[in-house]
Amino acid sequence: MPPARTAGSRRRRQVDTTFLHRRLKAGQRLTSQGEPFEALYIVADGFFKTFVADETGNQLVLGFPLRGDLVGADGLCNHRHASYAVALTDAEVVVVPFRSIAHLGARSTISNSSSTVPSAASW
Repeated sequence: MPPARTAGSRRRRQVDTTFLHRRLKAGQRLTSQGEPFEALYIVADGFFKTFVADETGNQLVLGFPLRGDLVGADGLCNHRHASYAVALTDAEVVVVPFRSIAHLGARSTISNSSSTVPSAASW
């Protein structure tokens, strides 16, 4: 008999089928400083290094994202990535296109008993 499926495993399976997964080899860049922001990434497997680089190539390491961590949020404010994210090992990420998030936010509203307030994404 197959194991019972929980609500959590159903949600996880739904997320896995809704968003694309991207595989990277060690040393491959996920994001580049100054590149247009189009997606957020959730590390599914492997390790990354995030850093900024100056014009002479000196690096300031920001962090080492691993499984479950969010990468790419630095591009939200200016619509361009402020840092590099490079795979330190063979890795896999879940790609969450920002358009998908913005679309969900634009459709949602916050309701209370007396009024409906549009979400911030629709401002």
